[in-house]
Amino acid sequence: MKQTSTVLVNSIAIGFVLGVLLGSQFADWRIGCVLFVLALIVHLVVMTKKAKCALLTVSMLFLAGGCLVTQLSDVEKADPLKTWTGQKVLITGVSTKEARPISLDEKTKQVTYTVDVLRLQNGAEVAKPDASVLVTVYADKAKPDARIGDIINVYGKVKEIRDFQNPGRIDRKGMYARDGV
Repeated sequence: MKQTSTVLVNSIAIGFVLGVLLGSQFADWRIGCVLFVLALIVHLVVMTKKAKCALLTVSMLFLAGGCLVTQLSDVEKADPLKTWTGQKVLITGVSTKEARPISLDEKTKQVTYTVDVLRLQNGAEVAKPDASVLVTVYADKAKPDARIGDIINVYGKVKEIRDFQNPGRIDRKGMYARDGV
């Protein structure tokens, strides 16, 4: 009995790990769904016939499940700002985090805001993307910073967050992506 449960657990683990590796090779999550449904059907057919290869079908089922889980976790929202990258636009949005000011000299400061975009405009072209952006502005130190919930209008160029990928450094691009920016 103990040997059977060990084999079962190993089959499940191996199937899941192979499924995760296989799932990372395909971009379309529907492939994982089809694979999972097929493995489930094969497993049910084998289980109704009480065949000895039921353990193999359990492994196949977890392989397909691992594939599906990986594909669904890798499904990223299409970047709603991709078409706007490099363009000068007017962004209207709501400040969602506390402003991060940095003093540059005795008169000037650089302030970074996290903003949920309400509207994006480039000339006559207008969009309402479901996106959050980092907005960096240079301002007079005497001016107060925007607070959470304030509406912000800013004109500037849309750029992707750039990271230097130096070993040991913080992955800013990944950090902001996990925060939905």
